[in-house]
Amino acid sequence: MKRTSVESSGSVEGESDLEGQLVGHWAANFEDMIVAREAELGEALPSDEREELKKAVESGAFSLMLHFPEKGRMTGYMTGQDPSVMTYEVMEVDAANRVLDVEVTGDVDFSGKVTFQEDDKIMVTRNEEKGAIIVRRIGKEAFEKLRGEPEG
Repeated sequence: MKRTSVESSGSVEGESDLEGQLVGHWAANFEDMIVAREAELGEALPSDEREELKKAVESGAFSLMLHFPEKGRMTGYMTGQDPSVMTYEVMEVDAANRVLDVEVTGDVDFSGKVTFQEDDKIMVTRNEEKGAIIVRRIGKEAFEKLRGEPEG
């Protein structure tokens, strides 16, 4: 498929800069997990589930992270599961709205969107499913600490 741009004043250089901003380490925090889960459910998360998730995230017992080592490659990490190694191809760039349409292949295959909500916050959605993964940029040391076993 051909890569296209929705922004008429955009350049190929501008498009690659948006994709280049993905490179790095990303992790979900408690608040973002709640927002994503409630979007998937279409309703507010019950308070007992909210508290359970909060304790798991704050204790380090549960984490959700993405690592983009370079353009076109990503690895997903979730507590209790093997890392998901994937490649992605940018199919379309909407630079004005800061959205990349992507085709992901590897351990997990899907068509989706990466939306930059802020410079340090992205939302990854699958076209065929409700819900989203919302992650924020973190440093390599914080990422490595999250990947380690919880203390205690």
